[in-house]
Order: sequence, then C-alpha cells, then structure tokens
Amino acid sequence: MRDPLESLGYKVCAHHGSLSKRVREDAEEELREFDKVVLFATSTLEIGVDIGDVDLVALDGPAPDISSLLQRIGRGNRRSNKTRVMTCSGDMAEIIIQAAMIEAARIGDLGFTNSGLCYGVIVQQVASFIFQGPQRSRSRQMLISFLNQCVPDVEAGTLLDALIQQEELHEDGSGIRLNDTWKDKSGRGDIHSNIEGALGTSVVDLDTGESIATGIRYGGGKALNVGGRFLNVRKWSENKLEVKRVAANNTPEAAWGYMTKTWMKGTGQPNAVKAYLGFVPDHWPVIEKNGQIYVFHFGGGRRKAIMSLIRDENNLSHSVIRINEWYIQLQKSDYSGKPEWLTAIGQGRLSLAIHSNLDRLERDLARPYINKKLPQNLRYKEIASWFDMENELRTYADCQWIECRDEAIISVLEVFAVNILR
Repeated sequence: MRDPLESLGYKVCAHHGSLSKRVREDAEEELREFDKVVLFATSTLEIGVDIGDVDLVALDGPAPDISSLLQRIGRGNRRSNKTRVMTCSGDMAEIIIQAAMIEAARIGDLGFTNSGLCYGVIVQQVASFIFQGPQRSRSRQMLISFLNQCVPDVEAGTLLDALIQQEELHEDGSGIRLNDTWKDKSGRGDIHSNIEGALGTSVVDLDTGESIATGIRYGGGKALNVGGRFLNVRKWSENKLEVKRVAANNTPEAAWGYMTKTWMKGTGQPNAVKAYLGFVPDHWPVIEKNGQIYVFHFGGGRRKAIMSLIRDENNLSHSVIRINEWYIQLQKSDYSGKPEWLTAIGQGRLSLAIHSNLDRLERDLARPYINKKLPQNLRYKEIASWFDMENELRTYADCQWIECRDEAIISVLEVFAVNILR
C-alpha cells in the first residue's frame, strides 16, 4: 500500500509484535508528528501506546472480543468525541460478526471475560528475582520465602525442584542460578516480561547492529520488505539474517513470513452473534444442512476443547464429525435430540481425562510453553481453572437443543456452517 498512499501525500508505517521496539517507536513518533499518516498494525496498539489523534480506524476482520474491539476503535476521533470505524470483512460470516460486535459495544455488553490461573508467571518472577540478586543467584531458602509470600498455595520447594530438574535453573554451592536461555533474555530485557515471543529468525542491520524484527520464517532469497523497509539479505545463519537497507525493492521477493503464536479463540465473537440473533442463554439452535446437523453452542475455544475431550473419551468420532468454537456437527443418521454423552460424564471422570491430556489441552488453550516446565499438579490446576468444570457441566445439563424454524435465522446460521471452517 505504500506507493498508492504516498502518491496521495500520506506517510505509511507498520507496527506489530515482530518488529523491534525501535522500529515500533519510530512508527509511533511519525503518527504523532505528521498530519497525513496511515499506520498498519496488529493488536500491539491495544495496550495504551500514545499515538495522538486518529481520524479513522479500519478493522481488517473482526476483533477477538468486545474489549479488544473497544481498545482498537476507541483510539479514533478523540478530538470530536465521535468514533469513526470502517469494518472490512472477507466473507459473509465476518460481516455478521462485525455487525454483532459493534452492536454489543454500542450497548456496553462486554461478554464473558473471566480467565483462569496463569502459573507460568511464577517462573518468570522467580527468574527476575534471581537476576536481581547481587551475584545473579539466590539461596534456596530466600526463593522459598519469596514464593511463600507471592503464591502461598504453591508448594515452593516442589516447584524449584521441578525447574531445576528441567534445567531452567541450576543449583550449586553458591545458590540457585539461571540457565543460559534466561541469561540471554536478561541481555535483551525480556526477562521482565510475561509476553512469550514467537520463535524464528532475527533480522539485523549489518551496518548498525540494530535489530529490525524477530520471529521471521525464512526460506531463501535476497529481498525483504519488513515494516515498510526494503532490505537485502547479505548473511544468513540459523537464527539471524544480516541485511542492508536499500532505496527500493528491485529484486524478487524472498520466501519468508512472520512466525505466529497459537492463541485461543474466546467467546467474544460467538456470544455477540448469539445475542445479536436474539437467542436466550440456555438455547442451542439446531439446523440441518446438506444431510448434516449443526448444533450452535456459541461457547468459544474452551467449550470446543472440553467437548472434544468428552467426545474422545466416549469414542464418538464416527458420529460427531466436528466440534469448533461455534457448533457441533453431527451425522443426521445419529441425531435424535440432545445426546446422553454430553451430560453423562461426571466431574471425576472429566478430571481424570484432563490429567491424561495436559499437553493437548495446553495447546488448545494456548497456554505458554513454559507451563511444560511446571510440576504436574500445577499444570492440571491451571487447565481445570480455565474450564470451570462444575459450571460447564451444569451448562450441558441445562441447555436445550432447539430446532430453528425462522428462515432468516437459518440463513444466517448456514453462513457460519459454511464459512467458519476456513
């Protein structure tokens, strides 16, 4: 977009998490300084960055939840006290989601925002506390005292032993120290952050040594356009691309892209659509399309994860074709109303299933990689807290599977049955 926008007198900037802090700060400064600027950004601008006055916010697809939507569009037109937002959608499903979320924001319905425990934070806090030690180490007793004050419900000694066994920490006569990975993070300042970065290759300016971007997936070639900068690759190692800036991109584009982190799709979008269509909380509408049954639970990623676990515990993959964040897809030949398998599982059996599937559930819920270094009991406790099993199972017992007869509503739900799999 640089050429057509600059021809209209606009400066064009980029702002996203893979760009270095310096590059992001340059973009923020240009947005504050110049009158005609277009900034292309991800969610990095949701967290309170001062970017001055913005005339229009254009949304390329729906935000993940209502609070994120408000953070994004709330930056527009503070001078006039009027929010101007342009919603851009890739298909009919996104058009409906955008409209539903704007309506929810308009009436102040923020939806379900509760989250579970985040024990990975403890590991970062321990590492940061050790890093602040006079000799970059702490005694075991001091760390236990520190943990007992911060998280008294966690067995401090067991946690330290697990981190030492996983070689996140090293213990010797001088105390407990950080491993090399944490030392590298301290050099970059990342040791004080709980935001987990994406793995991948770094892009570094060969002349200045300045970091331009991280988390690059590189497949060969000479030319990169990173954050609107034209770059030529001069050296390539396993973890680093060394580049020189050039005035224009006159060589074929390299094979590259940004690494992305996994994230859990919450309830924000489906809950907004459910309310927009007028369904009451305990009604799960049912439609038939192309010989399949679609039951809309509107429960987001957590419900998808827990119902998929229940399905697999009951060996039902032959009849339950798909469970996603919006609906359950069933074989019409196996459908006769709300099935027994959804309500028959007890909390005890579900608890055992969670214990046996921690790796899978941590992936489904986009828990940070550091969680795998925690003791098993903390990993389980965190996952169970995100599910809120007692209330979730009660929801399955109370919900009513209602055959939808309104042709207009059926048409909307059919859009999701087709588009939402993309």
